[in-house]
Amino acid sequence: GFGAVLGSKKVKAIVVRGDEAVPVADAEKAKALRSKYVRQIRVEHVGSSQLYMIGTPALFGLCALGGDAPVKNWSGACLGDFDQSQIESLHHDNFYKFKTKKYGCFGCPIACSGTFDIAEGPYAVSHSHQPEYETISAFGSNCMNSNPESIIKANDICNSYGLDTIGTGSMIAFAMEAYEKGLISAEDAGGLDLSWGNPDAVVKLAEDIALGRGLGEVLSMGLERAAEAIGGDAESFAVHVQGEAIAMHDPRFEPTMSVIYRMFPGKHIQASQFCKPPAFDDEIPGYGADRERQAGRGTQLKSLECLCNVVNCAGVCVFGYLSTHVDCVPEFLSAVTGVDMGVPEAIEVGERISNMRQAFNIREGVNLVKTKVPARVLGAPPLGAGPTAGFSVDSDLILSEYLDAMRWSHEDGRPSKERLLELGMEDVARDLYAS
Repeated sequence: GFGAVLGSKKVKAIVVRGDEAVPVADAEKAKALRSKYVRQIRVEHVGSSQLYMIGTPALFGLCALGGDAPVKNWSGACLGDFDQSQIESLHHDNFYKFKTKKYGCFGCPIACSGTFDIAEGPYAVSHSHQPEYETISAFGSNCMNSNPESIIKANDICNSYGLDTIGTGSMIAFAMEAYEKGLISAEDAGGLDLSWGNPDAVVKLAEDIALGRGLGEVLSMGLERAAEAIGGDAESFAVHVQGEAIAMHDPRFEPTMSVIYRMFPGKHIQASQFCKPPAFDDEIPGYGADRERQAGRGTQLKSLECLCNVVNCAGVCVFGYLSTHVDCVPEFLSAVTGVDMGVPEAIEVGERISNMRQAFNIREGVNLVKTKVPARVLGAPPLGAGPTAGFSVDSDLILSEYLDAMRWSHEDGRPSKERLLELGMEDVARDLYAS
């Protein structure tokens, strides 16, 4: 993608400073909406107030205790393999004490991030970015590591070198399992002890991956290619979809994630695809709620995905979207553009976005319907302990419902010509059905 092109040219960022005002159709209405929804975010919504005070590190304990955070390269369970004391070691207070400054994106009423400093010791960092939930899970519970300082340091290394913390942490967890199974020796690792939970190994291997040094050179190829290079049964526990590590949200906790990983690989905020904004459709369960009721989730995913598409294209943070009434984004878009939009119109816009993306995939020969999710994260076999013990995901059922709701082919996910025409996408229909 575009990121790979920039990376090949050693370009880390393009910064542009604008000096012109942004035209707004109804500035007074936009101002009134701002006051209304800032109050919802700051005062009325419990989750966003936690994000304001603490940030996403507050989420780890909840996700761990519920079974959403991965453990031991997705093979273990919280309150089983990763016990209560280890979860408590990664409590947000144990990160927050290193926070020296709060900051957020420009003008954001949540401002969920911060600057971290560790003054001395092997994990010292200066003016480092706050580790987020995904990072804490990836370098923490998924590696059986309960040392907060090492997670902050590994996060700092990844930020310095431009590495994804989800992918890097997943690679380290994979390497630790390979070491445990004898597929990687201490000699292969340059004398490094890759035993589960070793914080020094987490930090050292993160740096080796960044620098392409020793074992890190193999791991830097990504989970799929690294597993091929290591051999043995390594491919059976390399947890990825199409070579990309999956986000730190377990389908055994929220079954819909299994389809999201299949149809939207490589997106780190994937859980937001099945998160429901306030006051939207009471029939749709909350994220991770009533997971035994898997039937219906694929149909419900359609409207939530389409709303999320609009939010992403509008440049709105998912935390703000999930902290305000579902009318928030459509109302703001109406005020800014002058185009009347309600929730139904927003869902239709989002559906066009999904169909455009899917049509591009089809044109380029990409069949996401055939994508496989690792059996391990589907509960095949089920976990024997923890919050999701005994649970298995019927991913094929949810995918079938989703394809029906989107009116896409079960063979390759091709959008139906009729639906493309109904959505006003005649040019796309001509492209896909030229013959």
